[in-house]
Amino acid sequence: MTTFRHNDLLRVRVTNVIDGDSMDVAILGKPDVHRVRLFAIDAPDQGQRFYRESSHYLAAHALNRDFIMEIVTPRDDYGRIIAILYDELRGKSRSLNRRMVLSGWAYHWDRFGSLPELPRDEYNARTNSRGMWAYARMPAKPWIFRRVRRQTAWSRGHPMPQEPEWAGRGCLSVIAIPAIFAVVVGSAVVIWQVASAVP
Repeated sequence: MTTFRHNDLLRVRVTNVIDGDSMDVAILGKPDVHRVRLFAIDAPDQGQRFYRESSHYLAAHALNRDFIMEIVTPRDDYGRIIAILYDELRGKSRSLNRRMVLSGWAYHWDRFGSLPELPRDEYNARTNSRGMWAYARMPAKPWIFRRVRRQTAWSRGHPMPQEPEWAGRGCLSVIAIPAIFAVVVGSAVVIWQVASAVP
Protein backbone atom coordinates (compact mmCIF):
# COMPACT_ATOMS: atom_id res chain seq x y z
CA MET A 1 0.00 0.00 0.00
CA THR A 2 1.27 3.46 -0.91
CA THR A 3 2.63 5.54 1.97
CA PHE A 4 1.74 9.22 1.96
CA ARG A 5 3.15 12.24 3.75
CA HIS A 6 1.86 15.69 4.58
CA ASN A 7 2.25 18.08 1.61
CA ASP A 8 2.81 15.29 -0.93
CA LEU A 9 1.67 16.34 -4.41
CA LEU A 10 0.24 13.62 -6.64
CA ARG A 11 -1.55 13.48 -9.98
CA VAL A 12 -4.85 11.69 -9.50
CA ARG A 13 -8.04 10.86 -11.35
CA VAL A 14 -11.44 10.89 -9.61
CA THR A 15 -13.03 7.49 -10.19
CA ASN A 16 -16.08 7.69 -7.93
CA VAL A 17 -18.00 10.37 -6.02
CA ILE A 18 -19.40 9.44 -2.61
CA ASP A 19 -21.05 12.73 -1.65
CA GLY A 20 -20.37 16.46 -1.89
CA ASP A 21 -17.02 16.29 -0.10
CA SER A 22 -15.76 12.71 -0.53
CA MET A 23 -14.58 10.62 -3.47
CA ASP A 24 -12.34 7.81 -4.61
CA VAL A 25 -9.20 8.66 -6.57
CA ALA A 26 -6.63 6.64 -8.47
CA ILE A 27 -3.04 7.83 -8.52
CA LEU A 28 -2.08 8.07 -12.17
CA GLY A 29 0.21 5.22 -13.13
CA LYS A 30 -0.74 3.09 -10.12
CA PRO A 31 -3.54 0.53 -9.72
CA ASP A 32 -4.66 1.32 -6.18
CA VAL A 33 -7.67 3.51 -5.35
CA HIS A 34 -7.94 5.72 -2.26
CA ARG A 35 -10.85 7.36 -0.44
CA VAL A 36 -10.37 11.13 -0.18
CA ARG A 37 -12.20 13.78 1.82
CA LEU A 38 -11.86 17.39 0.74
CA PHE A 39 -10.10 19.50 3.35
CA ALA A 40 -11.91 22.29 5.24
CA ILE A 41 -15.34 21.85 3.68
CA ASP A 42 -18.48 19.96 4.67
CA ALA A 43 -21.36 19.04 2.36
CA PRO A 44 -24.84 17.74 3.28
CA ASP A 45 -24.80 14.16 4.52
CA GLN A 46 -26.99 11.31 3.36
CA GLY A 47 -30.43 11.88 4.85
CA GLN A 48 -30.15 15.65 4.56
CA ARG A 49 -31.77 18.01 2.13
CA PHE A 50 -29.45 18.86 -0.81
CA TYR A 51 -27.36 15.69 -0.35
CA ARG A 52 -28.12 14.60 -3.91
CA GLU A 53 -27.66 18.06 -5.44
CA SER A 54 -24.30 18.51 -3.75
CA SER A 55 -23.13 15.04 -4.77
CA HIS A 56 -24.27 15.55 -8.37
CA TYR A 57 -22.50 18.91 -8.57
CA LEU A 58 -19.22 17.39 -7.41
CA ALA A 59 -19.62 14.48 -9.83
CA ALA A 60 -20.28 16.87 -12.72
CA HIS A 61 -17.05 18.78 -12.04
CA ALA A 62 -14.76 16.00 -10.86
CA LEU A 63 -15.72 12.51 -12.01
CA ASN A 64 -13.18 11.01 -14.45
CA ARG A 65 -11.12 14.19 -14.38
CA ASP A 66 -7.49 14.65 -13.39
CA PHE A 67 -6.30 16.82 -10.52
CA ILE A 68 -3.20 17.60 -8.51
CA MET A 69 -3.81 16.30 -4.99
CA GLU A 70 -2.04 17.98 -2.09
CA ILE A 71 -2.19 15.82 1.01
CA VAL A 72 -3.06 17.58 4.27
CA THR A 73 -3.52 14.46 6.44
CA PRO A 74 -2.28 11.10 5.11
CA ARG A 75 -5.02 9.15 6.90
CA ASP A 76 -7.82 10.23 9.23
CA ASP A 77 -9.62 8.05 11.78
CA TYR A 78 -11.74 6.58 8.96
CA GLY A 79 -8.78 5.72 6.75
CA ARG A 80 -9.42 8.58 4.32
CA ILE A 81 -6.85 10.94 2.86
CA ILE A 82 -7.65 14.57 3.70
CA ALA A 83 -6.58 16.66 0.74
CA ILE A 84 -6.88 19.68 -1.49
CA LEU A 85 -7.52 18.89 -5.15
CA TYR A 86 -6.28 21.48 -7.62
CA ASP A 87 -7.35 21.86 -11.21
CA GLU A 88 -4.42 20.74 -13.38
CA LEU A 89 -4.86 23.64 -15.78
CA ARG A 90 -5.49 26.44 -13.26
CA GLY A 91 -3.09 25.24 -10.59
CA LYS A 92 -3.38 26.47 -7.02
CA SER A 93 -5.48 29.46 -8.03
CA ARG A 94 -8.58 27.25 -7.92
CA SER A 95 -9.22 24.05 -6.01
CA LEU A 96 -12.13 21.63 -6.01
CA ASN A 97 -12.52 22.50 -2.32
CA ARG A 98 -13.10 26.15 -3.18
CA ARG A 99 -15.36 25.30 -6.12
CA MET A 100 -17.75 23.40 -3.85
CA VAL A 101 -18.02 26.29 -1.39
CA LEU A 102 -18.23 28.96 -4.11
CA SER A 103 -21.03 27.01 -5.80
CA GLY A 104 -23.03 27.01 -2.57
CA TRP A 105 -23.15 23.19 -2.36
CA ALA A 106 -20.77 22.88 0.60
CA TYR A 107 -20.02 24.80 3.78
CA HIS A 108 -16.67 26.10 4.93
CA TRP A 109 -15.72 23.89 7.91
CA ASP A 110 -12.69 24.96 9.93
CA ARG A 111 -12.70 22.46 12.79
CA PHE A 112 -9.43 20.85 11.63
CA GLY A 113 -7.95 23.75 9.70
CA SER A 114 -8.87 26.01 6.84
CA LEU A 115 -7.90 27.62 3.58
CA PRO A 116 -7.66 31.42 3.71
CA GLU A 117 -10.07 31.94 0.79
CA LEU A 118 -12.92 29.78 2.09
CA PRO A 119 -14.62 32.26 4.47
CA ARG A 120 -14.81 34.78 1.63
CA ASP A 121 -15.95 32.08 -0.81
CA GLU A 122 -18.84 31.10 1.46
CA TYR A 123 -19.81 34.75 1.95
CA ASN A 124 -19.75 35.16 -1.85
CA ALA A 125 -22.01 32.12 -2.35
CA ARG A 126 -24.41 33.24 0.36
CA THR A 127 -24.75 36.86 -0.80
CA ASN A 128 -25.23 35.73 -4.41
CA SER A 129 -27.77 33.03 -3.47
CA ARG A 130 -25.88 30.16 -5.04
CA GLY A 131 -26.63 26.49 -4.47
CA MET A 132 -28.20 25.86 -1.05
CA TRP A 133 -28.15 29.59 -0.32
CA ALA A 134 -30.78 30.16 -3.02
CA TYR A 135 -33.38 28.55 -0.76
CA ALA A 136 -35.06 30.12 2.24
CA ARG A 137 -35.03 26.81 4.12
CA MET A 138 -31.47 25.65 4.68
CA PRO A 139 -30.61 22.21 6.07
CA ALA A 140 -28.93 21.86 9.44
CA LYS A 141 -25.18 22.18 9.02
CA PRO A 142 -23.73 18.71 8.43
CA TRP A 143 -21.52 18.66 11.53
CA ILE A 144 -24.54 19.52 13.69
CA PHE A 145 -26.64 16.89 11.92
CA ARG A 146 -23.96 14.25 12.61
CA ARG A 147 -23.68 15.27 16.27
CA VAL A 148 -27.44 14.97 16.77
CA ARG A 149 -27.46 11.64 14.96
CA ARG A 150 -24.69 10.29 17.20
CA GLN A 151 -26.41 11.52 20.35
CA THR A 152 -29.73 9.96 19.40
CA ALA A 153 -30.00 6.48 20.87
CA TRP A 154 -31.15 4.55 17.83
CA SER A 155 -31.40 0.84 18.54
CA ARG A 156 -30.28 -1.74 16.03
CA GLY A 157 -32.65 -2.08 13.11
CA HIS A 158 -33.92 1.50 13.18
CA PRO A 159 -33.37 3.54 10.02
CA MET A 160 -30.96 6.45 9.96
CA PRO A 161 -32.81 9.59 11.07
CA GLN A 162 -33.77 11.76 8.12
CA GLU A 163 -33.89 15.52 8.18
CA PRO A 164 -37.38 16.82 7.29
CA GLU A 165 -37.62 18.75 4.05
CA TRP A 166 -38.82 21.80 5.96
CA ALA A 167 -36.02 21.75 8.54
CA GLY A 168 -33.47 24.54 8.35
CA ARG A 169 -33.16 28.29 8.41
CA GLY A 170 -36.36 29.99 9.45
CA CYS A 171 -37.96 26.65 10.34
CA LEU A 172 -37.79 23.97 13.00
CA SER A 173 -34.50 22.10 12.96
CA VAL A 174 -33.66 18.53 13.83
CA ILE A 175 -32.32 19.81 17.13
CA ALA A 176 -35.57 21.55 18.08
CA ILE A 177 -37.89 18.62 17.42
CA PRO A 178 -36.99 16.50 20.51
CA ALA A 179 -37.18 19.57 22.75
CA ILE A 180 -40.62 20.53 21.45
CA PHE A 181 -41.86 16.97 21.85
CA ALA A 182 -40.69 16.91 25.47
CA VAL A 183 -42.43 20.22 26.22
CA VAL A 184 -45.71 19.06 24.64
CA VAL A 185 -45.70 15.76 26.52
CA GLY A 186 -44.78 17.47 29.80
CA SER A 187 -47.56 20.02 29.38
CA ALA A 188 -50.10 17.29 28.66
CA VAL A 189 -49.13 15.45 31.84
CA VAL A 190 -49.50 18.61 33.94
CA ILE A 191 -52.91 19.40 32.42
CA TRP A 192 -54.09 15.84 33.09
CA GLN A 193 -52.93 16.04 36.72
CA VAL A 194 -54.71 19.36 37.27
CA ALA A 195 -57.90 18.08 35.63
CA SER A 196 -57.83 14.96 37.76
CA ALA A 197 -57.54 17.03 40.92
CA VAL A 198 -60.65 19.08 40.14
CA PRO A 199 -63.75 17.55 41.88
